Amino acid sequence: MTPRAINGRKRLFRFQSCWLLDPSFPNVVSQAWRDSLVDAIGNFTIEASAWNKGKFGNIFAKKKNLLARINGIQRAVALKPSNFLLNLENDLLKELDSVLNQEEEFWALKSRVNWMIQGDRNTAFYHVSTLVRRKRNQILAIKDNVGEWINEEDSVKEFIRKGFIGIYSTSLANASRINPTLSHSQPRLSDVERDIISGVASEEEIRNAMWSLKPFKAPGPDELHAGFFQKFWPVVGGIGDRGSEEDFCGEGNA
Repeated sequence: MTPRAINGRKRLFRFQSCWLLDPSFPNVVSQAWRDSLVDAIGNFTIEASAWNKGKFGNIFAKKKNLLARINGIQRAVALKPSNFLLNLENDLLKELDSVLNQEEEFWALKSRVNWMIQGDRNTAFYHVSTLVRRKRNQILAIKDNVGEWINEEDSVKEFIRKGFIGIYSTSLANASRINPTLSHSQPRLSDVERDIISGVASEEEIRNAMWSLKPFKAPGPDELHAGFFQKFWPVVGGIGDRGSEEDFCGEGNA
């Protein structure tokens, strides 16, 4: 899972759920989570990227390499049986099984589907689902107000931009407005209700909100899914020791 360049730019950080299957990944999280939440996320992004490149590696390259080695061993064993080669084959098969699980997790996260066929590996299914979703999300053409198709990319962008401008603007520039202070029927919050709303969220409220989210749907602005915080809550949820509730409710929330 190494970053690739997109139009000459380095790919942005993306959390991968297949990292959770690697036994060394919890150490990366523990070492990064030593400061306040915002700083910890920054540290984790750097350390996880380095760990991904230096240790975890590209799962597709590992899969290809393992299959080639297993194929070579099986050919050698067919010609001349060897206990050493048989033991090595078993070890490589276990490693391949782990890589296949990681590959399945990778495509499951990218496809963003919530169901799977029990008992079968779904790598091909997830791969196709990802490609279909990516194709469906593209806008290649759009009809204008008179029903004519717009195919040029720049023209499509301009049409959509003008459409949003029209939605969020009004021609009633001189429309009168009622002074809200003159309305006696307008509902108001009591002082107690205002204090509850404006108060800082407790750790229990944050935890309940976190567990109400689906683990690996769309990530937050920090590119970390709710499932990451759910998995490592004993490490990342110790707000009292490394930060405050404001961290989870402010810029660093998931």
